[in-house]
Amino acid sequence: MQDKDCGDVLGDEAEKNNFKKYGRRDVLKTTAGLGMLTLAPSSVTADNGSSVKEAGVSHEFNQLIDDCKVDEALKLLDENGVNYTKVTESISANTEGVSTQDFYDKGSSSVTFYTNEWDKSKNEYAIGLGWTVEGYSNGASGPAPVDVPVLAFEDDIFGYVDDSARGTGNVEDHDGGSEVDGKLSIKSEPGNPHEDAPGNSLIAEFTDDVRDSNLDFYPVGQGVIQMVIRKQNTSSKGIVSGLYTHTWSSMNVGKLPILDNLSITIPGTGISVSVPSGVDKWELPNSTDRDQEI
Repeated sequence: MQDKDCGDVLGDEAEKNNFKKYGRRDVLKTTAGLGMLTLAPSSVTADNGSSVKEAGVSHEFNQLIDDCKVDEALKLLDENGVNYTKVTESISANTEGVSTQDFYDKGSSSVTFYTNEWDKSKNEYAIGLGWTVEGYSNGASGPAPVDVPVLAFEDDIFGYVDDSARGTGNVEDHDGGSEVDGKLSIKSEPGNPHEDAPGNSLIAEFTDDVRDSNLDFYPVGQGVIQMVIRKQNTSSKGIVSGLYTHTWSSMNVGKLPILDNLSITIPGTGISVSVPSGVDKWELPNSTDRDQEI
């Protein structure tokens, strides 16, 4: 299905169609001494809170997600006492440890991995991954290959809720006055997995190039993916995971189809993404925060 504003979407409700521009999210930067990473602490509501469905805000929440407004969507859950968790991590401007070939090494890029209790009566949870990547303002060309956002779940605990996957992405200028939509494509979802993809994962590609055919410049990229899963084994907790992998290559030699050239491993789940020779990457959240137990 084609988007109206902010990218490609999968989902079964009319609410997914009316996209809007998303401005830069504010990032909580707290922990020092972590090299290239600054982390925001998880935010968890009380266990005795309600679910999104019980609170009657599922339509409004999904609309905010489809508009790439992750912070506003989570604020809505706060205001309605809905159980959720959130981890936000960022790569700050001028940090060392990222190759100078990376278009985004001078920007301020952040990724948020969140979960919420979607429908308590059905033991359903929503898991999502939102990102903002910001590059140079000097007109440099964008990197290749595409970036890879992934969500996954422990498949002996959870099952996928059919047609619940959704995703959107765009690039825009620094002022948010001009944008290019349709930058996200879902490549595999649990209900209809690609033959080269794990069956317990939602895998997308985000095309973060910053030049259009008119050579206009769009250095800020943003997007979100989300799906709903059902806990089938309610006697124990299970792992869910979210990971955003930014990739780049010298002279754009790595411009390749991701499922044919990336190795995506999800062993229960502990997502990891391997890239082919000649391609570099950075990943958020880090290895300790990309898995959550619910």
